[in-house]
Amino acid sequence: MVWLEASVQWLHILFAIFWFGSTLFTDFVLMPAVMAMSPAGQRELGQRIGPIAARLEPRAAVATIVLGALRGTVFGPVQSPSALVGTAYGLTWLASLLLAVGLFAFGEWVLTPAVARIPGATTPEEQARLIGQVRRYTLIQLAAFLLILVAMVLMHYEG
Repeated sequence: MVWLEASVQWLHILFAIFWFGSTLFTDFVLMPAVMAMSPAGQRELGQRIGPIAARLEPRAAVATIVLGALRGTVFGPVQSPSALVGTAYGLTWLASLLLAVGLFAFGEWVLTPAVARIPGATTPEEQARLIGQVRRYTLIQLAAFLLILVAMVLMHYEG
């Protein structure tokens, strides 16, 4: 059973690195490069990267959330409602789970549709405005990821 717990933990971390890392890469590497490109170049890059990101990031997010839920319950200390709401670990775990689910929903219902609107821009100014909006949304994502990371560190000391 230890190998199963270790596998769940390892995969949870791996998928979380991919999900969080995608946001870090987007915010600090991709978006500055995109903003310096011509509108035609921005459109071409978006058409190439968009479908890949739209396919992989949600899968990594769902895997992270499901494995985190397993890590906290089946393989962790949240074994009862009292452990969930009656302990610092349980409350921190619940907060991080709710943040992660909210972050996933934000990505699916706000960020992804915003990205999908970019190819429909009719002027370079509209395209720049839409890209700026996506940039702001990814910064919101980054802030949520940082809160989740703080919760993960706290759980290490509370558990």
